[in-house]
Amino acid sequence: RRVLFRSVAGYASFGTEPTDKELFFRWVTLGALSPVMRTHHGKLAQANWQWEHDAESEAHFLQWTRFHAALWPYLWQLAQDPELPLMRPLALHYPDFAPSWTRKDQFLLGDRLLVAPIVEQGKSQRTVELPPGAWWPLAGGAQVSGGVPLAVEASLTQIPVFVPEGALLPMLPDEGLRAFSE
Repeated sequence: RRVLFRSVAGYASFGTEPTDKELFFRWVTLGALSPVMRTHHGKLAQANWQWEHDAESEAHFLQWTRFHAALWPYLWQLAQDPELPLMRPLALHYPDFAPSWTRKDQFLLGDRLLVAPIVEQGKSQRTVELPPGAWWPLAGGAQVSGGVPLAVEASLTQIPVFVPEGALLPMLPDEGLRAFSE
């Protein structure tokens, strides 16, 4: 089973499998929910899938680049605290929640976004473990309760992201959550 862990478009492609369209799409969504979103096509750029390979890839990259740009006020706010990383393990904010210590495929972007990317090839569903309390899917939908494993769906163009109840997420206007609605 191939696990999807590489940079957007494949950081070091020499001696590894070339990046395919699925991996590119998954890493674009993850990159948009990271402090720095950048592409890197590796040493064999021609072999790796790139944003300009087809109209669907270009539209996907544009959509999530706009979302990343809209997150600028939140990322800027996070960057002002020199004592905390922008990307954080769940245990930093939820030390009493046991899965916070063992989950390696979920993280917090600051204290308001729990990001749970799809990391297995060919999958569109995964289990997310949210800390206790009420959470809202950033993409919209019904409130969910944390503390129990939750099965979530995410098409190739989406990524599971949850916000704790009561959180305010400063974003630039207009583009905002468009990435989640298109």
